[in-house]
Amino acid sequence: KETNTLIATVMQKLPEIREAQIKMKNAQEWGAMSEEQQKQVSERLEDNEREVKHALPLCNKTLQMFGYLNTDEDIRSLFLLEELCSRLVTMLLHVMTKLVGSKGLELKV
Repeated sequence: KETNTLIATVMQKLPEIREAQIKMKNAQEWGAMSEEQQKQVSERLEDNEREVKHALPLCNKTLQMFGYLNTDEDIRSLFLLEELCSRLVTMLLHVMTKLVGSKGLELKV
């Protein structure tokens, strides 16, 4: 469950980071915003970046752990149990759909 939460956090925050970066690069749009709005966007961007920088290394370590665990035949067989396999596949398909789906470019920052 923790892995799903981390991945969901990253998948939610990356488009928000991208949106804020685009706003800040557009001088006309950025200049049209009040100082308070600019401050809110900047603070939200910093918060989102901090969260993603915290979550991504944990996601990477989890994926590395899956790879390592997969090298052992006995442990690999546990991932293939009906109770776990469907949940793992659902999570992986969800992530892959987000990464390569029609909105995948929103994750680029």
